[in-house]
Amino acid sequence: MLKKIAKKLFNFIKTHKFDIFIFLFSLAFSTWLMGSTFSYKDDQLLIKDKLYSDFSNHLSIIRSFSKGENWPPEYPHFPGLPIKYHFLFYLIVGILELIGLRIDVALNFLSVIGLAGLMISIYLLGKKITKSKFVGFGATLSVILNPSLSWIYYFLTGPNKLEKFTDLFTTKTFGSFGPYDDNLVSTFWNLNIFTNQRHFAFSLFAMFIAIWLIIYTKGRWKLIIAILILALMSWMHKAVLMMAFIVLGVFFVTFPKIRKRIIFSIIVGLIVSLPGLLYLSQNAGGFSNNIQEGAGLFIFDPGFLFKATTWWEMTPSSDLERWLIYWFLNFGLLSFCAIFGFIFMIITKKAKSKIFNSQTAWFWAALAMFVVANLFRFGPDMANNHKLINFTIFIWAIYAFYFIKMAFINLNILGKILGVIIAIGLLFGGFCDLFPIINDNMGATNDIAKSPKSQWIMQNTKPNDVFLNFSSDFTFVLLTGRKIYLGVPYFNWSLGYPVDARDDLVKAMIKESYPKDKFCDFLKTEDIQYFYTSRAETRMFDQPFDPNILIEKFGEGLEIENTNFYMTDNVCRVD
Repeated sequence: MLKKIAKKLFNFIKTHKFDIFIFLFSLAFSTWLMGSTFSYKDDQLLIKDKLYSDFSNHLSIIRSFSKGENWPPEYPHFPGLPIKYHFLFYLIVGILELIGLRIDVALNFLSVIGLAGLMISIYLLGKKITKSKFVGFGATLSVILNPSLSWIYYFLTGPNKLEKFTDLFTTKTFGSFGPYDDNLVSTFWNLNIFTNQRHFAFSLFAMFIAIWLIIYTKGRWKLIIAILILALMSWMHKAVLMMAFIVLGVFFVTFPKIRKRIIFSIIVGLIVSLPGLLYLSQNAGGFSNNIQEGAGLFIFDPGFLFKATTWWEMTPSSDLERWLIYWFLNFGLLSFCAIFGFIFMIITKKAKSKIFNSQTAWFWAALAMFVVANLFRFGPDMANNHKLINFTIFIWAIYAFYFIKMAFINLNILGKILGVIIAIGLLFGGFCDLFPIINDNMGATNDIAKSPKSQWIMQNTKPNDVFLNFSSDFTFVLLTGRKIYLGVPYFNWSLGYPVDARDDLVKAMIKESYPKDKFCDFLKTEDIQYFYTSRAETRMFDQPFDPNILIEKFGEGLEIENTNFYMTDNVCRVD
């Protein structure tokens, strides 16, 4: 019996050794990437510097479930209104921490599943479409090594230009971090997007599972599982859910034999996704994201981010020229190679010379995604459309490496050399972008056990309490699972919360020197249980701020580590 099992196992490994290699490579790389950018030691959260922005958001959501009391969910950076952020991934992490897993283990566990699953999905899809392991592996590398021409900023131009090639291996700075550093190559294609947005790869992985079950399998139960995944996606990642429906819409055209199955999946998927979409679109007055100007769900705004920088690098003569140059710099050779790969597919006998067929379906889906990303904005921040472009890159990489494979097979020695050069060109920008992540500084943030302020909050406040922070230091509050009244402005703005209206309320209190009756009415109306400040604070709302006025008005309060805490009930008590 054991011999038979051993023989079957040996034959399986022998037959699928390259598939097993891809599985192990994806798992090992994902484990290294996630573990090296976020870990835990001596009661401190160890976070790479490039992760701090998004982690302030995500860690606060996790802790609101594991340490706080956040049901029905509110956004920790903007309490008082229903949450607009797709929170399911971080809810699961919070539950894992609640039942005993350390926060880094819980978060990295799901993050590894997501990224490794995404890499394996791209490999299997590439192999499915082209019947080539080489193509699948090449496309998998595109998840790690993006096709952009970011290397131009490392070696040829810009403020981050390196003095010599070997400096690449020690640099901590991305050559281009557009549009935020005013460079044309956007930051959204490098691995920083997966280390920051841990839920993104996981959601893409889930999306590929759902589409695979709908398109490439048969049976009622597999279809039900796919539809359940779509339902969960509305709570996990709204943009990826939209991407799934775009893909299925394209496949309705390209897979005529299973149109009934596809249209059933779309209709039922939309129905079961509706509760999540409606919940995450709530405002105080109803179901709309239009709570502030520019926060609409569907806005015609063509061009993606090609107008988001000053174009110091060059001066094109028209917007069309700018748009074309922008995408050449961001896609490199990918678009050309993908188109050539697509052409090779439609001229092969297997494809029967049809433009729309099972092999080309994913090319059209990726093209549709690219078009949508360049025509519409789905909220205040156009940068959020990058998710659609990431999908386009991964899928077009399949067709690009198919072209390289066909060049190797059909061309002479010069063609083979050209194929190698093209392959390097497709991956070199991403190769350069690896080192700022590898070499990034690791910062340490005190967790609750090492923060006297956090310990006091845990021991003396309720899990659902809200703190008004007259201070830019609020991490110690969020790590306890409590919420802050004035969260990170960008997070709140990008989600469509009425940031200006809330800021104006607080500005009025500061300007009027906190008149007690009016201030107390404000605290009680906004359901704020505590407020705090620090004498070290000098600015708020990009204006001078004097914390001594607040302290002189209400006394020293409770001072912990140079931070003065006040309880609303004590300050507003009627004697």
